[in-house]
Amino acid sequence: MGILFFKVYDRFIDKKQTLKEEDNMANVTIFGKGSMGQAIGKNFEDAGNTVAYIGSETVKGEVTVGEIVVLAVPYPAVSSILADYEEELKGKIIVDITNPVDFDTFDDLVVPADSSAAAVIAKAASDSKVVKGFNTTFPATLATKKVAGEH
Repeated sequence: MGILFFKVYDRFIDKKQTLKEEDNMANVTIFGKGSMGQAIGKNFEDAGNTVAYIGSETVKGEVTVGEIVVLAVPYPAVSSILADYEEELKGKIIVDITNPVDFDTFDDLVVPADSSAAAVIAKAASDSKVVKGFNTTFPATLATKKVAGEH
């Protein structure tokens, strides 16, 4: 999963420094403790990163927000997360796994036709880098680390 070491690349490659094993580790914060959040978190942990989870019951300030943040929540929850954690998200890499589906009808999106969830998030969190990913992946695929068929 290429996303695991964006910060390491950003911080060291341009300076042509030698990477040490401890430099490869990142602090990852996952908003959402559901099956996707857990599966993504396990993959980050297996790659040697430190992972912390923030759920709806988490008191703000209880968890330090890492340099990589995964939004593993339903899209309607994103705006309050971005507002509540505005300062903590500045300068972070935000991984958006949401699908902005209208949960009342399941037949439309709740973002403008010429936009996307990631674009809306990037506009709201303009001091962060937003990456879209994992939104078409199932938790079981991430958990088993296997994709059906020959690859």
